[in-house]
Amino acid sequence: VADGTFHAVAWIVTVVGVHRLWRAHRRAPVQGRVLAGGALVGWGAFNLFDGIVNHAILGIHDLNERVPEAERLGWELGFLAVGTALVVAGWLLVRSAPR
Repeated sequence: VADGTFHAVAWIVTVVGVHRLWRAHRRAPVQGRVLAGGALVGWGAFNLFDGIVNHAILGIHDLNERVPEAERLGWELGFLAVGTALVVAGWLLVRSAPR
């Protein structure tokens, strides 16, 4: 139930964020790099939060429950590494956009 609640709240935050982005875009158009970079940061931040809070701290579920217990840590660390890479790539993309 907790994992489902987390994902429902994440979708609500996503809808609110897209609505706010649309309103901001109508006032001053957002550059493609800023939009893409922001999406990568958001996706990576979601994965980091999910991996740290839901998987590691709360232990709600493992990322890949089909592999032996000894191999699950590698999956979790890989998931966190991808989330971190997405945040960094998005941040760099936003920073590289012309002002």
